[in-house]
Amino acid sequence: MESQQSLDDIAIYCPQVKADLIPMKNQEFHTLEDAETFYKSYAKESGFDVKRHSNKKKDGVIVRKEYACSKEGTSKVTGKKRKRNQTRQNCKAKIVVVKRAPIGKYVVTIFVEGHNHPLTTPRRKLLTKIHRGVSSVHKSLSKQLTAVNVPPCKQFDFLGVNSGGLENIGCLQQDIYNYRRDCRKEVKGHDGDMLHEYFLHEKEKDPSFNFKIEADNENRITHIFWADAISRRSYKFYGDVVIFDTTYNTNAYSLIFAPLVGVNNHGQTIILACAFLSNERTDSFTWFFKEFLKAMPGDAPRMIITDQDPAMTKAISEVLPQTFHRDEFDDRWTTIVESSGLSDNGWLKTMYDIRSTWVPAYVNHMFSAGMSSSQRAESGHAFYKRFISKENTLIDFMIQFSRAVTRQRHMELIEDHVDINEKPNFDSQFEMADQMARVYTHECFKEFYAQLSQCCNYRFELSHENDTYMVYTALRKKMENPKGRVITYAKDSDFVSCSCKKFEMAGIPCRHILTFLIFIRLVDTLPDQYILKRWTKSIKDETVLDDAGVEITDNRDLLARRSRLCQYAVEVIDKIIGSEEASALFLDSLKDVLDKHNHKMADGEDVNFALVPFEQKCLPSQHIYNEPVQVRAKGCGKRLKAGKEKGRLKAAKKANGKGRFCHGCKKHDQQHDKRNCPELKNINGIPIAQTGEFASDPSTDDEEYSSTGVDESA
Repeated sequence: MESQQSLDDIAIYCPQVKADLIPMKNQEFHTLEDAETFYKSYAKESGFDVKRHSNKKKDGVIVRKEYACSKEGTSKVTGKKRKRNQTRQNCKAKIVVVKRAPIGKYVVTIFVEGHNHPLTTPRRKLLTKIHRGVSSVHKSLSKQLTAVNVPPCKQFDFLGVNSGGLENIGCLQQDIYNYRRDCRKEVKGHDGDMLHEYFLHEKEKDPSFNFKIEADNENRITHIFWADAISRRSYKFYGDVVIFDTTYNTNAYSLIFAPLVGVNNHGQTIILACAFLSNERTDSFTWFFKEFLKAMPGDAPRMIITDQDPAMTKAISEVLPQTFHRDEFDDRWTTIVESSGLSDNGWLKTMYDIRSTWVPAYVNHMFSAGMSSSQRAESGHAFYKRFISKENTLIDFMIQFSRAVTRQRHMELIEDHVDINEKPNFDSQFEMADQMARVYTHECFKEFYAQLSQCCNYRFELSHENDTYMVYTALRKKMENPKGRVITYAKDSDFVSCSCKKFEMAGIPCRHILTFLIFIRLVDTLPDQYILKRWTKSIKDETVLDDAGVEITDNRDLLARRSRLCQYAVEVIDKIIGSEEASALFLDSLKDVLDKHNHKMADGEDVNFALVPFEQKCLPSQHIYNEPVQVRAKGCGKRLKAGKEKGRLKAAKKANGKGRFCHGCKKHDQQHDKRNCPELKNINGIPIAQTGEFASDPSTDDEEYSSTGVDESA
């Protein structure tokens, strides 16, 4: 409320509030903060904003402070600055407090109550800055929603629903945007140290978490490697075949993201280790593979599948000499074709283009978990990029990437649950089907059952036999001129192999081997030597030790405890929310628990802070790492120049006498182009640009820079 007075035809608006809220001359305050708080409380009730106007210091201590209405003074915005509405109206309302030395308190010496503008009505008070502010609860919630890629506009809608209306939020949508801006500004320059703190935080939660950060002479981060306990354990079970491929546009520094992935017993893609590299040279890949071997339990992988990167190939041959590199085929193909002088042979080029359809026959003697290319890694990249973007800082990337990995692992957990609680639906006359339904995961059993169901469709002809081997030909029944498969039975080892090499390549016995075992060897259950443990349900039951003999465990006890507490609290709130008495009792109980906890902390009791969300922690107190330099990866193209840089280059050309070529007068070293050529300025008084005479001249596309200011030759 306000009362309006008239002084020389100038309206004066005086707030109508409770008397105990109105400042008075000679009113005393213990501190400057108390004075500010009191005046702001008065302003809130009155309907105007407050700003700190001026102060006077003596010996470093503020002895005079003035607080004024936000509409004090006049606008001084001139020139080409961005246009903003003028809010200042030369309002004289203010309060001045002065520190009195004898009493050591701040005393009100001046108080101007009247305003020269209408005050904000009660309904619009929520829009004033003094009423607005992103609360600590909303800040925490905003960080959580940002972590799941919810934009500020959606966050504001959610806060509105959660608060019972937009008018009850306590801030505007722009305040959410500003808060995010301030958060980004706060971490600028601290990204490297925050990444290090994040890794230490993860190490505290997960003692088996492994990481390594490399920096240059200026302490700028160049290489990063990390792998948590779940990834390290997974490598022990599924590290026989890995896929390595790099991808781009995942962070603000253009560091090259290099995940190393595998396939689990459900046929799902899993993360085994990750790295950021500053370049794609051999030494960078060598560093990654060495760190990878040091972090992982067990031996090097039996096979690694990559793209055709020469630097990557060289690093693999140096660090993983015993690992079969799937893409060695391309190097051998090139060598043979060039040495034979057949580089221009059309048929060979066609066969090379469709090599993915027949090259597996070249390497099917090696186990590859059913993978024939790096397509699985590329699909993984597409999945991760649903969570991350090229604007991410390093710490933002880690938080978002952790979400992606959590989603990926949740899908694995679902499959584990299905394997334990559900039984595959099938109808088979073979006891072997019942056996393997209990042993294999559901996904692997589907593949096995597809092979087993074909067993009655084959017959065998003995081709050769000696003291060591028996060789059969497996032929398809009811088929003219069937393509036979060669079945070799080793008598000493009692082992059957097939020329289709499915068992060697995928780890699942083929239909030919199964038919031979059932109808020739007369076995009812599949022998252990044909069961690859990596495809079984029980593979993850083993204990995993690192090279030092320390068990690699995934310590999730604290996380599970936090989850239980949150779920129980939400359940209680949902039940008592309708009762004021129950709600008050619940709040009193929570306060009592918190007080007891604080007393224990004051007594020196050890408390684990590992579960405090990393986003809620303060900036690092110790500076160790600087942010990485901007990386230029392969294929990034010509660098685009900003407008100011283009202007400097143009000025430098002009100073050096090296102008451009004018397509109008056909002269070099000119400071004009055809559009403003003096010799073609006008034709009959009409500018050339409007006549269309040269509209179809292709030479107009040869301008160095386009009219949009972007270098289109990039």
